[in-house]
Amino acid sequence: MCDARTYSYTLPTFALSRSASSAPDSSFRLSQEDFHHVNGLLSFYKGTHNFHNFTRGKLSDDPSAHRHIYRISCSEPFVRHGVEFARVVITGQSFMLHQIRKMLALIIAVVKGAATPELLPQSVQGKKINLPLAPALGLVLECTHFDSHNRRCLSSQSTRTVTWEEFLPAVEAFREEKIMPVIIEGELRDLSISSWLQQISEYTFFSI
Repeated sequence: MCDARTYSYTLPTFALSRSASSAPDSSFRLSQEDFHHVNGLLSFYKGTHNFHNFTRGKLSDDPSAHRHIYRISCSEPFVRHGVEFARVVITGQSFMLHQIRKMLALIIAVVKGAATPELLPQSVQGKKINLPLAPALGLVLECTHFDSHNRRCLSSQSTRTVTWEEFLPAVEAFREEKIMPVIIEGELRDLSISSWLQQISEYTFFSI
C-alpha cells in the first residue's frame, strides 16, 4: 500500500562545490551560488524518467525502469565537528537498487567537472552509460507515504489510516541522536566521500 518513499543522503558540502578541495576543511562553507547550482541540477530528476542507467540488470526498453520523482532538493548546510554537511532529500514513487546513490553521484560528477551537464539528459535516454556509485554511508530511508490508502480510508469512513505526524518529534530526535552521529563521525573517520572523489576524476562514463 506504500505509494511513495522519502530518502535522505547526507554528505560534506565540499563535494557539492565547483572549487573546493576533496578533503574536509573546517574553514570551508558552501557558497550560495554553488548551493543554488546544485539544486538546479537536482531539479532535472523531477518527474518521470527512464532510470535504466541508474541500477543494474535493466535494459532501456524495460518499462519497470521508468520511475517518478516527486521532490528532490538539497537542504541548507549545517556544521558538525567543525565540518559543513548538507542533506539531499528525495521523494519518489519507488526506487531501484543503487538508484539514489547513482543519481547523486552523477550530480557530484557534473559539479566537479568530471562529467558535462549534457550527460544528465543523456543518462535517461536509451544509450548505455556507466554511472559511478556514491558511497552508501549517507543514505537513509526517512519516511514511507500511504496517501492513496489514506484517501480510500477517509472515503469509506475507516479509521485505519497510516500517518506519522504524531511521531515526527520522536523520529527527528532518533535521527539526531542515533543516525546522524554514525554518518558524520563515520565520514570524518573513514573519509569515504574524499576517497571516492579522487576516483571520479578518472571515471569512464562511456564504454569503448
